Amino acid sequence: MKAGLRAARDAKNFELIHLLFPQSLQHQHPSFQDVRDAVQANDPFTRRYLFESSGPPPSPATLDNLLSLIPSLMEACMTGSVTLFDDVWRFVRGAFQGSPALLESLGPRIDRALRLCTEGDLTPLMMVLTELWNDIETGHIAIANHPMVLAASCGHLPAVRLWLAQGIPAQWALPAALKHDHREVVSCLIAHGAGLSNVSSSEKQRSQ
Repeated sequence: MKAGLRAARDAKNFELIHLLFPQSLQHQHPSFQDVRDAVQANDPFTRRYLFESSGPPPSPATLDNLLSLIPSLMEACMTGSVTLFDDVWRFVRGAFQGSPALLESLGPRIDRALRLCTEGDLTPLMMVLTELWNDIETGHIAIANHPMVLAASCGHLPAVRLWLAQGIPAQWALPAALKHDHREVVSCLIAHGAGLSNVSSSEKQRSQ
């Protein structure tokens, strides 16, 4: 079922996604992993089938939820979509509604940052989340799973620039930017040292 859902997402087929998504859930409501899968797929229909149709998330907060909280918010931030981030943030708050202390300090900071964001530039949120991300990130994350790669695939240039400023290698994100034809991001990455020698010929053609 999940393989079919991935194919439907790749094809941007909303009707098929809407049909398959409920069948792919392990529980009655979406989990943190379901949310992360949808965000990572950069699915333009996420709001319609995931947040408008599926109801509230499960509660109480579990250890798995705790480990997914910051990555889920960071990945939503990488899309550059204010609306999608707000949806994920509401999902997170719903999942932790029985444990308000968990969000006591984080919640107000995110709410303030969210009010300063504009569509296509979630820099204020990223500045809040990066501090938390650096606290939990162990250094063993696979390159393909780094948030900058998702930001590049979504064309979220301000986020890419902030990761570059933190010393993340530009080469990591170049294939994703080329694949999704985000030329401004490609130019930025090349200007920061990324090279075309390590990408496929088809990806090179997209940069021309």
